[in-house]
Order: sequence, then structure tokens, then C-alpha cells
Amino acid sequence: MFAGGTSRLTCLLLCFGLLGGCASPWVSIPTRPGVNVNVLLAEPTTEPQGIFVLFPGGPGLITGRGGQVIEAFPRQPQLFAEHGFIIAVVDAPSDQQPRGFSDGRDFRVSKEHAEDAKKVIEFLSQKWSKPIFLLGHSSGNVSAMHVALTLKDPRIKGIVFAAFANATADRFKVPLEEVSYPVIFIHHRDDNCTSFQLTQERQKRFIKSSKINFVEVLGGDRAIQVPCTPLDPGRGMSSTHVFSGKEREVIKVATDWAIGKQVPNRIDP
Repeated sequence: MFAGGTSRLTCLLLCFGLLGGCASPWVSIPTRPGVNVNVLLAEPTTEPQGIFVLFPGGPGLITGRGGQVIEAFPRQPQLFAEHGFIIAVVDAPSDQQPRGFSDGRDFRVSKEHAEDAKKVIEFLSQKWSKPIFLLGHSSGNVSAMHVALTLKDPRIKGIVFAAFANATADRFKVPLEEVSYPVIFIHHRDDNCTSFQLTQERQKRFIKSSKINFVEVLGGDRAIQVPCTPLDPGRGMSSTHVFSGKEREVIKVATDWAIGKQVPNRIDP
């Protein structure tokens, strides 16, 4: 039924250039008539503790021109597997390729987007009966919220907002007040793509959320600081926006939070 088969951690490492060569790192999941969604998977070698479903930011693409993996968050997805979690990175569906969500359509808040995500969650749940956490990076936060609000799926246990996209949430008028899942915000203080201060204010609108955490990130590698509007996946992305140099700490916070551990309010330089 599903093409490509499940890619294990080794294959994902190969794909991201951490080892050499990769045959087929993708799982292709039929979602709507004539449409499928490619998902990049990494899983731990031990019994997984849960599953993160990641919605990338920008145009929602995993790969750019020529098929290379776009340098975005997380650039080291295997770190989730090292902490005992499966990560499923969701590509833009086939009917949104090759441009992704950059054609002016409000696909991130469409019923088709939620339907695609539902099929991805069903596939993951059939393979692993584990709690699911939605993870949105940048504009992918809107996808995570829309999916959570639309599906109201009890298998979803929380949402991680990494580098919350305030402008995108405003554009799509996402009803933040209706999100009832536990949420955690992880935001770099010097993110030059989306406001740290505004995100601090936005968390107050999640009045129905059963639990809210906010983690400030400081320091890291600032070798790349590029304009974020419009986002061009061929140019790379701001270092602070993707937590460059602090990815390991950010992912540890996300995975600790998912298993109920206490998490810090700040990741120091």
C-alpha cells in the first residue's frame, strides 16, 4: 500500500550527508485521490517513546532544486532518534510541488492539508502505537495548529512551536485561543525572522491550553544571517531562526517536555 518502505536512522544519516549515499530515505503515503505525501523518517534503535510529526516552515519543502535537502530546522533530525523518538518530517504534498506553499494559496489552513496530515498520522499510528506530538518550525507552526484544531485527534498529545511565525499566524487568522493541547514555545531571543517579544505576548492567547512552557534560546552559531522575507529555500536560512549551534539543546528540551520532564526556561549560550 505504501511505496518506499520505512527508512531507518542509518538511511536518514546517509541522506543528510552524515555518512555517504542513500538509496531511498522516503516513505510515500497516499493521502487524497491522485495525491501523495513524502515523509522523511528517523527512528531509534530501541523502543520509541513517541513520535514527532514535523511541519517545515517556508514553502513546506524538505528538498530544494536538484533534490538536495534544504538546510532548515532540524538540520540534524537524527538527534530526535538519539533521544528515543521517531521523527517524521512531512514534505509538501505532490499537488503542491515543486513550489510548495509559496504560490499565494492558503494551503496551510486548508481542509486538504488537514486531510493529508490525518493520513500521515494514521500511517505512523499503524506502525507505532505511541503518543504523537506535532512540531512546527516557523510557518510550520500554522500547519501544526490547523491540524490540531481540525482533527482533534486524541493521539496528539501536544504541540511544539519552534520559532513561532507571528506574521503567518496573523495572516491566516489562526484562532490561538481555541488550542487546548499542551504547548511549548522554543524561541531564539535574537531570531531575525520572527519577533521574540511578540511570541512572548502571543503565548498568553493560548487560554485553553492545559499547559504552556516558554523556552528562551541564547547563543549559538551566527555565521548566516539572511533576510527572511521572502524566504528562498535556495539561499539557506538565518542561523538564529534554525537554532544553529544550539540544535542539540533545543531537541533535548522538546523530547524532555514530551515525556513530562521539567524543562528550563532558558537555554544559555
